Amino acid sequence: MRFLNRIVTTGLLIGAGTLAIAGNDDLEYARALAREGHTELAQEWCGRMRRDPKTAAEDRVGVRLVEADILARAAGAQESAAEARKRLDEAVAALEAFLAEAPGHRLAAEAKLQCGMLRRQQGELIAYQAAAEADAAAREVLRGEGREAYGRAERVLSGVAGEMAAAREAWVRKTDGRKPTEKERAEEEAILSVHLEADLQGARSIHGRARLLDGPPREKTLREALDAFMEFELSWGDTPVLHEASLTWALVYGDLGMAREGLSRFDHAISLRESFRQPNGKFAFGAWEHEIVLRGYGGKAQALNEAKDFAGALAAVDEMLAVDPAAASDRNGFLALLQKCDALAGLGRGADAAALAQQLAKAAPSPALAALASRRLAGAVPAGATAEMLALVAEQQLAAGQWETGLKTLRRAVARAGDDRLAAELWWKLGRAYEVHAERLFDAATVYERLALDFPAHDRAPEAAFMAARAWNRIAAQAGVERGWEKDQVERNLTLLARTWPKNPFAKDAQYLVAEALYERGRVLEAAKEFAQVAPEAGLYEQAQVAAGQAYFQAAAAAWGKGDRGEATRALFGRAEESFRKYLAIAQAGPAANPRTQELRPSVSASCGQVLAALLMHESNPRPAEALAAAGNLDATAPDADTRRRVASIKVRALLALGQHAGAAATADSMMEKFPDAPAALDACRFVASACDAAAEEIAGPAPVRGRIPAQAAQLWSEAARFYHLWASRAAESGDISAADMLRVSDRVFALGLLVNGLEEGLPANDSKPSDPSFFAHAADLYGTLSEGRPGPAPNGTRVHVPLAWSEAHGGDWEAARDALERLVQAERIAGPGGRDFNPSLVATKPWVFSAFEDLGHVYLHLAESGTLRDSSYDAAYAIFAGVVVNAPKDTAGWWRTKAGVLRVLFERGKPGDFEAASLGMSDLRSNYPDFDGGRFGMKAGLESLERRIREKEPK
Repeated sequence: MRFLNRIVTTGLLIGAGTLAIAGNDDLEYARALAREGHTELAQEWCGRMRRDPKTAAEDRVGVRLVEADILARAAGAQESAAEARKRLDEAVAALEAFLAEAPGHRLAAEAKLQCGMLRRQQGELIAYQAAAEADAAAREVLRGEGREAYGRAERVLSGVAGEMAAAREAWVRKTDGRKPTEKERAEEEAILSVHLEADLQGARSIHGRARLLDGPPREKTLREALDAFMEFELSWGDTPVLHEASLTWALVYGDLGMAREGLSRFDHAISLRESFRQPNGKFAFGAWEHEIVLRGYGGKAQALNEAKDFAGALAAVDEMLAVDPAAASDRNGFLALLQKCDALAGLGRGADAAALAQQLAKAAPSPALAALASRRLAGAVPAGATAEMLALVAEQQLAAGQWETGLKTLRRAVARAGDDRLAAELWWKLGRAYEVHAERLFDAATVYERLALDFPAHDRAPEAAFMAARAWNRIAAQAGVERGWEKDQVERNLTLLARTWPKNPFAKDAQYLVAEALYERGRVLEAAKEFAQVAPEAGLYEQAQVAAGQAYFQAAAAAWGKGDRGEATRALFGRAEESFRKYLAIAQAGPAANPRTQELRPSVSASCGQVLAALLMHESNPRPAEALAAAGNLDATAPDADTRRRVASIKVRALLALGQHAGAAATADSMMEKFPDAPAALDACRFVASACDAAAEEIAGPAPVRGRIPAQAAQLWSEAARFYHLWASRAAESGDISAADMLRVSDRVFALGLLVNGLEEGLPANDSKPSDPSFFAHAADLYGTLSEGRPGPAPNGTRVHVPLAWSEAHGGDWEAARDALERLVQAERIAGPGGRDFNPSLVATKPWVFSAFEDLGHVYLHLAESGTLRDSSYDAAYAIFAGVVVNAPKDTAGWWRTKAGVLRVLFERGKPGDFEAASLGMSDLRSNYPDFDGGRFGMKAGLESLERRIREKEPK
């Protein structure tokens, strides 16, 4: 299912207008492409903007907004909550990077708003994961994460609302009662739109956080949400958005046990329909209004069902159908109709509920919704369910991996089949279920035989006889039986096939079974020759050509791997390719004469394309361009997931071989979305990371200058860092990377961040902000994983907390940097709470720990100067600097840095006596060191500046 009801990308939210009334420039065009779902074109356009030297600086940084839009849209399309959450995290990171780099950008307000909205949706996803989590401890951890996500959303959205209120006041002062210009009206509309949305999303965030609380805090927070919605109505009046707000407002009432008030809010949402009533009594909705009305009906029906008012729920859904007879084709209308199933079941009308669920399962607008309807059907099947109903339930159970239950249900369906045609179809499904789902060949063979013997007039009968023979043949091959009862069964079914349906193509497939038996026994080269001998009139002739190619390729690759690389082995590769090309020529010549052969062509063609592409990438004669042509778009269209995964993996290697790093990266990203747990997806990320890294090194040269990296190399290194992070973080989860390799990857990503951003190792100096902080976000995550002991103890022990803190600080999260260094302080027993009880022995025994403790002082100083827990942060910084300065060797770099830190704290903190101590300390330092550090440690200029500030403040 898709987890986000409303992923809103920047610009969709407030129409075409922005706070700066942006024109139709390149950036706006790229954003429009992203919002319309043309993500590849949007990415291509962003690449052009980055490469074009004429691109304005603010548009170049604005590319991050487009990337956030793409990630947000990708989150809304995920079928997995974990994947959707990952995409949202990446989208938020992109927005925050944009805001950190360009806080005054013309689109900053929109970016902040979207950041708040996506954080709220992070909370929604985490809440969903928590509800699905069986382990109580893990569930509570998730609930805490969800509360934090909602809380962050509230803070961001509240800040946006405050900014917009100030912007509106400034607008009023600017227009000063005169008639505003058209541009000024557009500015006001944009301000009000952002303000309104921030208020609405803030109220929804409070409600989301309340649902993750228990006891009195839950009720208190629900009351806060209720107040927020009431304030929203007072502030904005009865705007159309209030109808949308009512959908969540109703849930707040419901959570407070105020059912009547909740229903009234659902009715208010539904009442939006009246604005769209036509003279003929019908309704003509816009898409947004249509969604609100249908969600209102669905919410009302669900609330009535929960209150056991099943008749009322039934009436609500029927009213919806009167308003929109085609509501079932819309996701929200479909969900409302599922409530009708529940209402019918609640009224004791199980047969009607099952019939409606069956109808919905067949007509669902998406596979996920079909699965929901099938589950309703499984729960509502009455004692006298029809065979068709049972077959649908069985399909749902088999798709969910419930093999035994699904097979039992399917056998019940077979027993209730009322006519031969339906019975034969169900026997066929049962045979396929035994063979494919349960891998029970003996049962599959007997079921196929039953179909062939009992329903000879059915279209499937001849194929069933062949499938029975094939199953017995495989059983014999797996058992290593050359003769015996199993082989007798093969002959019996082939005889039945030849005698009863002599003209059927499957009657000509005995040769195929001979080849398949050889293949099953591992006699691959013999099998290849037998597959190649299958007659053109056989039903599996086309499959035989592909099977021959696969067998020849397998035999050739095995010989090559053993070192046999002569002409005979190369000839086998040639025979394999010849077989594949032969099949492709047949398939491209036109439709197959045999309907069943035509029906199987998609899967056979996909298999052929995948293995041919693999052959064309084999080291014996790699031809990446031809491999790409053979793979085509099978990574998106192949009928089965395994083929799609294999094709995508081959395409990554082929694209990298051709130097097409962007295409390889996009394919690897797609693999991680679709096959996140597949080892091949991790391998693809590793390949892309290494290739991008190597290509960037080649472009940048052997001695690249920090901060002066060619743009193309910087972009490649950015991709390398991203894919190193993707690979290593996922591999750590699955245990497929050692701690030593994890550390090497973390160090490489951090080093690339310093190189591209022109920074030195250590904490950022002078509040410097990297131009591309994504490197440090990746490095922080990797170091953080290591610090938690995954995938094993960090090779350098607690030292990993130091680069973790540096990465967090370079990424702008100084609080996380503080936390990392505090964990180091605790682990190494450097000092007690707040820097007290400093352990001076570490100066000599562990100088790196001593240096890290000094770093912690500077982190606290930065936090204090930025206003984060100002007084306590200044106190902690002072305790650390004072502890270090008396223990560090005098006139060393550490001594000078901490001495300056002590003086800065005394000057800035503002406690009684601080200024006097700062003035006296500075005088004493100047007296003892007239030239300060003489520029040796880079402290002279900063100390001179601090001295001037102190002297300016002294009484004259």
